[in-house]
Amino acid sequence: MNTALPFFHVLRMLSPRSRRWITGALLLATLPGCSRQFWRRQADMDVYEAESQKLMDPRWAVPRVDITPDQRSRFFDPYDPDKPPLPPDDPFAHQYMHCVDGWEGYKGWHGFGDTATVENPQWLANFGITPEMIDPVTGQYTAALPALKGLTLQQAVELSLIHSRDYQTQLENVYLAALQVTFQRFQFGVRYLGTVGEPSAGLTTVVSPDGTTANDRTIGSTRFGISQVLPSGAQWIVELSNNTIWLFGGGGSTNTASLLAYQITQPLFFGAGRKVVLEALTQAERNLLYVIRDLARFRQQLFTDVVATNGAISYLGLLQSRQQIINQEENLRRLQQQVFKLQTNAERGRIVPSAFLPAVNDAVPPYLQEIPEQLRGLLFYDLAAQRLRWRSETTMTPEQSTAIRGLSDDEDFQLAVTDLVRQVRDPVNSLDVLQILSQYNQQENTLRNLERNFQDNLDSYKIELGLPPTIPVTLDVSLLDQFQLIAPQILELENEVDQKFSAAWASAAGVPDPNGVESDLYDLEKVRSVAKQFDELVKRVRVDVASRLESEVGTVAEMVPQRLQELSDEDDRRRLQIDFDRDRRVFNFSVKDFESIESQVAELEEQLALSRVENSALQAAHIRIKEAQESLVRFVRTMTVLEVGLRAEMIRVNAFDMIEERCLELALQNRVDLMNARGDVMDSRRLVEIAANRLQAALALTAEGDFGTSNSRNPLSFDEDNAEFRFGVQFRAPLDQIAERNAYRTSLINYQRARRSYMLFEDQVKQQVRRALRGMIVQEKNLETARGAVRRAALQYDALNEQTDDPARAAQAANSTTGGLQGNNVLTALNSILNAQNQLISSWVDYERNRLNIYRDMGIMDIGPDGLWNDPFYRSSPNDPALEVTPNPLSLPTPAGPRPDPGDDGSGFGRSIDAPRLDLPEVPEPR
Repeated sequence: MNTALPFFHVLRMLSPRSRRWITGALLLATLPGCSRQFWRRQADMDVYEAESQKLMDPRWAVPRVDITPDQRSRFFDPYDPDKPPLPPDDPFAHQYMHCVDGWEGYKGWHGFGDTATVENPQWLANFGITPEMIDPVTGQYTAALPALKGLTLQQAVELSLIHSRDYQTQLENVYLAALQVTFQRFQFGVRYLGTVGEPSAGLTTVVSPDGTTANDRTIGSTRFGISQVLPSGAQWIVELSNNTIWLFGGGGSTNTASLLAYQITQPLFFGAGRKVVLEALTQAERNLLYVIRDLARFRQQLFTDVVATNGAISYLGLLQSRQQIINQEENLRRLQQQVFKLQTNAERGRIVPSAFLPAVNDAVPPYLQEIPEQLRGLLFYDLAAQRLRWRSETTMTPEQSTAIRGLSDDEDFQLAVTDLVRQVRDPVNSLDVLQILSQYNQQENTLRNLERNFQDNLDSYKIELGLPPTIPVTLDVSLLDQFQLIAPQILELENEVDQKFSAAWASAAGVPDPNGVESDLYDLEKVRSVAKQFDELVKRVRVDVASRLESEVGTVAEMVPQRLQELSDEDDRRRLQIDFDRDRRVFNFSVKDFESIESQVAELEEQLALSRVENSALQAAHIRIKEAQESLVRFVRTMTVLEVGLRAEMIRVNAFDMIEERCLELALQNRVDLMNARGDVMDSRRLVEIAANRLQAALALTAEGDFGTSNSRNPLSFDEDNAEFRFGVQFRAPLDQIAERNAYRTSLINYQRARRSYMLFEDQVKQQVRRALRGMIVQEKNLETARGAVRRAALQYDALNEQTDDPARAAQAANSTTGGLQGNNVLTALNSILNAQNQLISSWVDYERNRLNIYRDMGIMDIGPDGLWNDPFYRSSPNDPALEVTPNPLSLPTPAGPRPDPGDDGSGFGRSIDAPRLDLPEVPEPR
């Protein structure tokens, strides 16, 4: 059996007094109105419906208008949107919320809860950072932020959509404009509004102070009405009002009276007509369309800014800075190489370092008769001259110096060693070396500034993406691969073939014959070992240099026909054809030389494979190995210069083949901000009509009436005998119209200004398109010039190396009276290489930046839902790998040592500021 009684049945069981209390309590509960959540959801529903009606054109049909941020965003609010907790406050200002001017404040503020940070506490949850790692006092993270390694361009765009504050603001601008539309539409709906205000009800109780109830009474009044404004300006109103009096004295009685009133008003001049009445709604609808177009334009702008058009604070701008740092580091490496070469060449022109050491019983001192392995071939005793000598071509390391001193404690020997070490260690103080060292120091400062600027721009880029500047970020540099003009393997082999193998070859040099029969004695096993090492180098050069260059020559050969078609300038086509023909010719000749080296190596191995080889044959083999090494060095350097030219030709730009007239036509048709500017002119023109309307007389026709009740006990006893109908005309003469006159004249001026502004904006749109198109043309030509400049600079540097590698010419230049000329040649060649490399990356980035600009400025940049431009170049990695996120250690102590550069935890493009970069020789004090 159901024991629950109906609500109204329960009420009937209660006393009249109890029923009145319950009814009053229910009425009070409804007084505050609907909840915050109800009004928010209703606003969202109306707003998104209004916005959806404006997304019909694909040029501004944006994929998102919802203002709720992505849950991964820093500014996503995970709390109740209607009753969010209190954010962290300034403690000194917060006290005024609880006590102000001696008055106790609201006690329930903290009933909403409190948060420790204004950020989304969950935005780093995927990276292992939880809200528990936020300091409740400062709101800062107690754990280190994760490192974002290898950030690709696509991922940078995605991060900007998630975290960009400006993008969120644009979405909110659309929402606010749509709110205005909903309000203006509401103005023309049927509204709960009467002649004197919104529907209302009231109760007033009158009680006599003398305790009698004769005049005690309660007066109740209610009023309910609806009205509507029509597009013509007419307004109709219907309202029902009731007044009821309850008398408590004299046995009690009730009197009630109701009135049903209606009114119709039609203005004829002032405020009349659809062009006036619908103006506010018209402008609101147009404004919503404008801001949606602005959002579409902003999405294009956001993509181009993130990618390139924001200068150095963009993805391509940062890659350009990174490439300039690489070029600068390579320039320093070349400067260091040239310093050592010049010093070595200068040493070749000097007398062999030696120190007097008397013989012992007309014989070699006993401690020098057996030279240790590490000193053999470097240190020897000249018995005829009684001098201790050191090979002048080889520098002396501290370990070698210590080993020499450890041969004997003899006082004469120690004095001779001190003199010898001083001669060997004292570098030549030539003007050439000093010039390069001075330039080296300047270039080091330049490199530090480049790295600092890169880190500063990287921090600014993080902020542009919406990330905190303290989060470590490194960029994916795969786009720079095409600007790596020399393969790292070739650079490594060049160093091994030249410097490292020279040291190995010197270790197999002959030693003086103590019997004086031979000039030098050679060890068969040492020469065999050196020959074997050289054979391995030759095989590596075949794989890593010759085969690589053969492949690259073939690749460029396939590209040349298409490149020739793309180039519009005849000089550029001629340069390309001549340079590539030369590349192919040089490669074929050089490969023949390399094959000759391979044949020589095979002959040497066959000769040294015999069980017994004469000393003279060993000496000849040792010399032949050196000659083959020098030929191999020339081959590798020739291939290096060749690869620079080939890879410079392999750098491609994204083609653009529209003519100027077509670009301008597309811009005038598709630029949504130009459409808005055109709409602004019309808006100003309509305001002229509005201002002119206010100059007219106010004339309105009014028809109104009402029906009253005849029975004081029946609130609905309407009777035609108590009805009235009234008709009237209202008129206001247009005499005091100075303010209206001024407003009208101002609207005329504003309209003319709007016309001129639109003309200017259209001209600026054309200028932007022409500038971007002109920039692409110039940068494409500059890129062709830079290709040639890189080739010439590489040839210039190769010729310089040929000169410095010639022992006779180098030593003569180093010790001639024209000191400084060689240093100037070195600096000129290296500056040419550096400038050409920087121009290469600069021209490519500037070309791409202008290509982005012209598509954006033509209004035809189709941005996908993921924020990426639907362009083959930027859609080339559809399966872009997930961003590598490395959580930083949470509890490890800070390591001691050099301070890392800020911004990428030292593992990216930065390096230790305090760590030494290159080991250059010290400049000696002048003697």
